[in-house]
Amino acid sequence: MLRAPLTTARLTQNGDAIGAVLKDFMSDQTTSSWVFEPGGTFVENTNGTARLKAVLSYFADRSKRRMEIDVTFIGQTFTPPMGSPVLMNTNPASTAGWYYYDWGTATLTGLNDLAGMKLNLKKRGKAFQFGIGGADQVPDVNNLSGTGWFAYDIVTQPTNRNIVIRPFSTDPSIDQADICFVASGTPTVCGSDPCATDTEKPKIANCPANISLTTTGTCANAQWAIPTITDNCGTPQYL
Repeated sequence: MLRAPLTTARLTQNGDAIGAVLKDFMSDQTTSSWVFEPGGTFVENTNGTARLKAVLSYFADRSKRRMEIDVTFIGQTFTPPMGSPVLMNTNPASTAGWYYYDWGTATLTGLNDLAGMKLNLKKRGKAFQFGIGGADQVPDVNNLSGTGWFAYDIVTQPTNRNIVIRPFSTDPSIDQADICFVASGTPTVCGSDPCATDTEKPKIANCPANISLTTTGTCANAQWAIPTITDNCGTPQYL
């Protein structure tokens, strides 16, 4: 069972808890926190894949240390894989509508002071989870959100040799790297949970009061206004 495709969902800036945690990542880091810049997107497709693309900025130096994350998720499933779902700082009313992805192609590419850096990412243990309250660092359990845990391989270091990316730690106690984001919209109203129902009655405008026919020989042309239909979810519902 595949979820219906989503229109591009923009990542919301919901405080400093939204972004990535990278512990023991850079040789001179003072914090493990990275935050999403405006404009990031999460797009789901009808073939069970999804793509996350966004820019992360370093919490302690947002203008200089930045990197682009680009992840293709694969194998969408509503059956929780082993170890899923993961509940940490939130306690959603239900995880029944959550679904999960494996990791496909995924990269972190350095920008600004991190230019030249490239990392290949891969799933670390637990599946990527997405749903109402799916982000482990978001206090509002009504958010449509997701969390993923990853490891990385270093392809190239930053050209700025004063910054060194450390190898990924295999020590499970460090819990080194994860991402967490909220997708825009009002899921409790719009029914973005696959198990939810949008109960708002659509509003139809521009319905034709009458139809006029203009006959020319054996042909006739009919003219009328194009109706529009909207409801609480807006068009599209995820923007």
